[in-house]
Amino acid sequence: MARRFTSGSSERIVVSAASDLAGLNWTFGTFAAVMYRSADTGTFETILTFNNAFQFLIDNADILTLFVSPNNRTMAGTISTGTWYLFVVTKATGTATPRGHRYVFNTNTWTHANFSGTHPNAGTTTRLDFGSFNSAGSEFLSSEVLAYGIWPTQVMTDSECERLARGNWPSLSPAFYAQFGDGREVGDMAATLGRHRIKQTSRTGTTRGVQRPPAGFRMSITGRRR
Repeated sequence: MARRFTSGSSERIVVSAASDLAGLNWTFGTFAAVMYRSADTGTFETILTFNNAFQFLIDNADILTLFVSPNNRTMAGTISTGTWYLFVVTKATGTATPRGHRYVFNTNTWTHANFSGTHPNAGTTTRLDFGSFNSAGSEFLSSEVLAYGIWPTQVMTDSECERLARGNWPSLSPAFYAQFGDGREVGDMAATLGRHRIKQTSRTGTTRGVQRPPAGFRMSITGRRR
């Protein structure tokens, strides 16, 4: 089962201490999430935020969005509820147009498309928020998340992104990899499985989800050994 983030309870996981970040620094590259969208909150639903500033979310029109103030950049196509998705964002260094990659597990379909405009690099990583936007907490997710991955400076091609649908992300050397289907879907987030052993700084709520993981996505056996 995945980890359930509930918007009504303002649930989120935060990594904000330098020691907990363990040297992770994503300013450009690739990041990804496997998630089941449980409900449409009617407002913005944050998947991941870097530094209270570089936000990846589903907006109030059910569209994947990257927000860096003052610009919302969107990827064409709406996001349904009751469906397992793999979302991937790739961004080259400098002021560049990010590219979105969306996989729908139950239909085995990929969409690769540029976002609607450019963004600068994110700043040096000092904070990660999973399931909310900023340090005060807002724009909460209402979904079950199975995995998060971050690859700094590695800008995956479309075909490389498609490999992520098979799972076993540690074999692709992510700097950050958290999976929540191996007993880590409840309680505090244990040290992650990527090259940086990241730990949560704080957590508000989150519970075990109820959806069966998507077919074909392989969990890392490393998580079961730690």
